[in-house]
Amino acid sequence: MAKKIICCSLVILFVVGNLFADDLKEKKAWWCAGTCDMTRKKNEADHLYIYRWDEGKAGLWLTGYVQGRYTGINDDSSLPDGSTVDAFALQKARLAFNGKFASWAGLKLEFNIWDAVTHEVSPEEIYLDFPLIEYLGFRAGLIKSPIMYQRAMSGSAQLFADEAMVVSQKTTQIKGFEPKKTLKNFPSKDIGFMFYGDLFPWPHLDAMKKWPKGILKYFFAYQNGYDMKKGTGRGDAAMYTLRFEANPFGAKSYNESSWDIDKPYMMFAFNWGKSIDLEITDAKKDAGMIGVDGIISWQGVSVSGGWSMFTSTYPKSFEREKIDNNEPFDSSWKTEGFYVQAAAFVPLAFWKIDLRRHLEFKFRYEEFDPFRPMSDNLYTEAMLEEFVPVGINTPQDRKTKVMTIGANVYFDLMGWKNKVKISFDYSIRDELESFRDLNDLNSNGEGKLKNVQLRNDMWILQLQLAL
Repeated sequence: MAKKIICCSLVILFVVGNLFADDLKEKKAWWCAGTCDMTRKKNEADHLYIYRWDEGKAGLWLTGYVQGRYTGINDDSSLPDGSTVDAFALQKARLAFNGKFASWAGLKLEFNIWDAVTHEVSPEEIYLDFPLIEYLGFRAGLIKSPIMYQRAMSGSAQLFADEAMVVSQKTTQIKGFEPKKTLKNFPSKDIGFMFYGDLFPWPHLDAMKKWPKGILKYFFAYQNGYDMKKGTGRGDAAMYTLRFEANPFGAKSYNESSWDIDKPYMMFAFNWGKSIDLEITDAKKDAGMIGVDGIISWQGVSVSGGWSMFTSTYPKSFEREKIDNNEPFDSSWKTEGFYVQAAAFVPLAFWKIDLRRHLEFKFRYEEFDPFRPMSDNLYTEAMLEEFVPVGINTPQDRKTKVMTIGANVYFDLMGWKNKVKISFDYSIRDELESFRDLNDLNSNGEGKLKNVQLRNDMWILQLQLAL
């Protein structure tokens, strides 16, 4: 393992040593040592346009990104054979066409050009967009639900190679370990429509014309509950999601790194969702979501995080009736977790290499509980037992904490900034919940509760190329 980490470190150092810089122009920051270039040469427009018209105010451009990675997982004798295979993989491959026909109309067509499951081209986002006025926009088609910015943002702008556990709803990324309960009722993408806009400021007032845009924003989406891509769900699921977002220094596109060194960025948001549990077919079971998230970044340093809870619940009157009649029914349950992460660019520059634009170190701490009873709902003793994981080989159902450290190396491509990224993540994972060992019974014939940890730390080396 140590040899692998040393090799990866040498690769990163090699890339850093060969980073190229743009034409220098003196503009120094107080915390920078060496030759500190604050400006960068860039293309006239940071888009790869296919065609433009109306004096450049409208056009069609191409975007996308490709992520290839090598994953190494520490072997553990407690894990099933074949579950810790080191492997190369094409993680994501996205190609998108964005169009702007006028100040009030546009579109997006984004495709997954390599689906790891079906090995086919599949749609990611296909929608028409109408930003009518500052206060009201309308989007319709296959759209992302607006809850939790790490779900809504582009995968190319995420700080780490993998999403936080509470966002991905998985305690482990190891192949073959799927959670006992899933949240198909809240897909990250679904067919529907969304209203969005700025609640504040009011630029029609002369006193606010120069205020930052998007100080207070809203997003409200309705989606039909049938996942066209996966073929799961029901048309009567009716997923509703709502997001309120505060941006004291003005709104920006989501990015977990602090690229805009001069201007501070701060965002805090509240998220809410309502649907039905799609795994239950005999009756409607309410599904809900609530969460908060945010980010603060300035001078090359960023701190971000989030907390969310997804629930699947019956009314207590329904549960009482079932228990009184001794009839089986699905338990009410929740998943809950949080993450906190920080990153900082190295505040040094050497001759033509400004490390503040190229070398970033990062850290994340997270906890996630995938399957937990609700405090206000009703359960029998046998139902409560269902929440206790059985066997050491069910880590996906145990409350887990993960600490991840790593580094990102960025450099430009043909004048466009941040288009090539090499990232290295090393994760240390521990289970926080005991399991029943059915091979070691107590006097009541139950498996004894044990808290044996799995030695399944993981490292990822990922290369990203973006348009």
